[in-house]
Amino acid sequence: MVDAYTRRIMERHHLMVATAPYEEIRELFERALMQVPEKSLESSCDRKGAPGSCHAPSRMSTAKRETVVQVFNEMHSLIVGVGKNYCKKSHPACEHCPLQKFLPGPQ
Repeated sequence: MVDAYTRRIMERHHLMVATAPYEEIRELFERALMQVPEKSLESSCDRKGAPGSCHAPSRMSTAKRETVVQVFNEMHSLIVGVGKNYCKKSHPACEHCPLQKFLPGPQ
């Protein structure tokens, strides 16, 4: 889960420093996931959202599993979509990013 996209988004939003240890970031996400209520979830992907932020679910994606696993997979998918399309390493597109309103400081 803690990949380059996750680190970049967390750093740019001032949630973690770039040098934060893997375990610290992993624990942050795990604590957040443990607060997810146990119920089945609908995907937040509306197919009209940001390009690349969602795709048609695979058979594995729709398999029955614990809610926390569903949320983890959805969260990771959304992070990858934002990282690939907006929070790029060299040329971030913050002004078009769906997370833009959460960036710290003046916009």
